Amino acid sequence: MKVNINGKITDFDSGYNAHSPSSNGWQKQNIDAFKILSINGIKVFVKRFEKDKTAIPGYHYIMKTKNKKLSNLPIIYDFVSTTENNKSVSYLFQEALEGLTLEEIIHNHIFNFNPLKFSKNIYSALESISKNGFWFSDFVEKNIFIANNGEYYLIDLDSVVPLSIMPCEDTPILSSVNKNYKIAVFNYFYKETFKYPFTYIRQNLRGDTINFLELFVLVSQFKYYLDKNCNLIF
Repeated sequence: MKVNINGKITDFDSGYNAHSPSSNGWQKQNIDAFKILSINGIKVFVKRFEKDKTAIPGYHYIMKTKNKKLSNLPIIYDFVSTTENNKSVSYLFQEALEGLTLEEIIHNHIFNFNPLKFSKNIYSALESISKNGFWFSDFVEKNIFIANNGEYYLIDLDSVVPLSIMPCEDTPILSSVNKNYKIAVFNYFYKETFKYPFTYIRQNLRGDTINFLELFVLVSQFKYYLDKNCNLIF
């Protein structure tokens, strides 16, 4: 297949073997797979989806923001759909960041948390997504990345969905996302503090609003545990 990496077209052979993915460097991620490699001298994160582009929640966001440098988000170089063994598959090519996910850092007990910088960086990432008409549906530690240069990023951009989709909708697009922080927002901000009924929340709470409140809950949780010198357990 032909891919466009930073303005240069090149041939890409995935070498993916469904019977033995790791034989060619692929790592499984649920039903999808990913690998990091160099293309045209650029380090690229490649994610393979076992589905057509129309089944990927963030497809429209990916196509809209291709090759744009947005605050605290990896650059999306290209997205290609193709057929392998008579089955539709898709490949996402994006900037490979150097560092670890927030989940990995917590589990390895090497967490050095700067609440102000963290809040500014992730707020900036959420704002970039919102300004393009989308929200980040899977706000969870494994999708927050701490780069070696000290910057914080949001990753897993294929989970971004249009603002027209409400967080409480019954839709397959939202069926697999982690709801820990969403539940905290529903319960503490709307149901207990403001006494809004769930029917009202369901109809009026937009995705970009819940994203910014999820960030508040996450930062507050980390700040509390670190101030108390407690272990962070997830």
